[in-house]
Amino acid sequence: MQEIKIVRLNTGEDIIASIYGGENEGGYIISEPMTIDFRTRGQNSAVVMGYWLPTQLTEVNEVFMRIENIMCMMTPNKEFLEYYNNSLDKLKRIKDIENSVESMPEDEATETLLAVEDLESGVHVIH
Repeated sequence: MQEIKIVRLNTGEDIIASIYGGENEGGYIISEPMTIDFRTRGQNSAVVMGYWLPTQLTEVNEVFMRIENIMCMMTPNKEFLEYYNNSLDKLKRIKDIENSVESMPEDEATETLLAVEDLESGVHVIH
């Protein structure tokens, strides 16, 4: 059964991921893991997430983790679970765009990227 959990590793690192498997298998399949870092500036703090695995080098964003490497697992609250899922969706869309741009001829890719920059800057003219 798949569950999304916050996992504290023996290294002290915190990740959030979909978890499969269990003690009977000697470990867990950790899918779509993201690091969790807390940044504080003055009185404000923010959660920053990033890929835990080198996704640009792997076919699948998952790994088998032995039980000995896990200190504990926690269930994320509803808001953080939503943030994680939204972040994954955005990252997947960006990766899809990158892949589609890479398959375009160079002049078409350049034109597309310039159009995206124009849209982001508030200029809504596409040639």
